[in-house]
Amino acid sequence: MVCQNRKIIMEHNGNLLVLNEAVQNLGGIDYKLVSYAIWTDKEKYEQDIPTEFIHGEQYIYCSNYAITDRDSMIRIFQHRFEK
Repeated sequence: MVCQNRKIIMEHNGNLLVLNEAVQNLGGIDYKLVSYAIWTDKEKYEQDIPTEFIHGEQYIYCSNYAITDRDSMIRIFQHRFEK
């Protein structure tokens, strides 16, 4: 079973940098999992809708990143949105 928590760590004009933390139990041992996501629509984040189809077109609101270094992820977010 995976227990997951999400936390907004940065926001800029409705774009969000989100820290995803989870605990996965394998063989009686708990492992902490860390990843990040960038959401481009705060309302979709709050509704937990990462993608959807509207009139035959796909909209992607969430991009997941396998980076575990917080500072690197903050720089990526700032470079993308805070120009």
